[in-house]
Order: sequence, then C-alpha cells, then structure tokens
Amino acid sequence: KYTIGCDVAFGSSDQNDATVISVWRCWSDRAEQVAEYVSPDISTLQCAWMLAYLGGLYRDCMLNIEVNGPGAVVKQELNRLRLDVKDMSGPSGESYKNVFARMREFLYRRADSLAGNVVWHFKTTGGPTGTKPILMNRFKNYVEIGAAAVRSMACLDEMRRTRIDGGNIEADTGHDDRSVAAALAVYA
Repeated sequence: KYTIGCDVAFGSSDQNDATVISVWRCWSDRAEQVAEYVSPDISTLQCAWMLAYLGGLYRDCMLNIEVNGPGAVVKQELNRLRLDVKDMSGPSGESYKNVFARMREFLYRRADSLAGNVVWHFKTTGGPTGTKPILMNRFKNYVEIGAAAVRSMACLDEMRRTRIDGGNIEADTGHDDRSVAAALAVYA
C-alpha cells in the first residue's frame, strides 16, 4: 500500500517555491518515504498527469492533495482525466482507466464532526485553530515515535527549519512544501 501527498506551488506568483509530490510505502504500523519529486516549473496540468502516472505506477495508493489554491485545479484536471481516458494507453499498452481504478482519493473528516461529513483531500488553514497545526503536529508525532521514516535529506532539513510562530507553522524561509507534502502522505 502507498500514499501520495502533493503540495502544489503557486505557479508564477511571488509565493512560488516548488510543487512537491511525496510517495510513501505503508504498513500497519509505519510508513516510509520511497520517492520525492520537486519542481518549481511544473504546471498544474502537468502535476495532475504526473499524479495519475504515479497512481498507476504504485497501483494500490491513496492520494492526498493540498487543495488550497492551485491544488483545486490539479483535482479538477484529475476529474477531467478520469472522464477522458478512453483512447489513452500506457507504455505497455495498458489502458489508463486502470490507473484510476487503483488510485483512491483521500477523504478528510473533522475529528469533532458528529455527522461524518467528508471533503476531498486536505485544505490547510493557518492559525492555532486551523487544520495546518493538526496536519503538522500529527506528522511530527509519527516521526518522533518512528512510525514515519523520512528518506529525503532536503525534506529533513526543511523540517528542522520549521517553527511555530504565533500559532502559524512555517519553515523559517517561508517554504515548507517538502514537509507539507510528506505530512499529507502520512496523514492519508
């Protein structure tokens, strides 16, 4: 079983850092990072296509996208691809329809929700009562107890530079894409 976490960059804006896709292999008691893709130049369409490809490559996987901002566009393109794969085939001639049959999308449910309402993927919100502290603290806990093994040295470096400042959790450089993508994968 695998999980894929994706933090999509803000494209050509001043806030752009990089789109990061983090792939983790999961067992019943732990998860281990097996791949990480980082690029400041990938478009949202290319990101969706890459996620579809990785979903087919890793087969039985759960996808969790940060859908705040450009992540919503990636989700929309994945939906479009699902409907438009009739004539597409992979390198070995396998239909891309099988990609989506094996890739599940993460459903988020608030811990304090009695109704059990769910939303697709994860939308981070800041501040002490937002969802980002929940996401990042859960990830930190899993790393501390050895249930999540980070293999990317660049991700570990970014995690070392991440701080809580006035209720906000960010790397001291303002760029936390690698650690957020890893946290999304582990959360899923």
